[in-house]
Amino acid sequence: MKRILAHKIIYADKEYHMAVATITDSGEVIIEAFEKEIPATVFISGTVLLQPVDGRIEIINLPI
Repeated sequence: MKRILAHKIIYADKEYHMAVATITDSGEVIIEAFEKEIPATVFISGTVLLQPVDGRIEIINLPI
């Protein structure tokens, strides 16, 4: 499982501001508003695109 926090997350043609994305081992993506710090969460400054590729989710840090 991976968990990231970013200023903006883009996934499935939707934008989420100050959100936490959890990517499960089975490839499910769960996005929630950031409310408090969660252990084992990686912060990525800026905008992140979550892109499905060959049955997995690729995390792409977009330039400003």
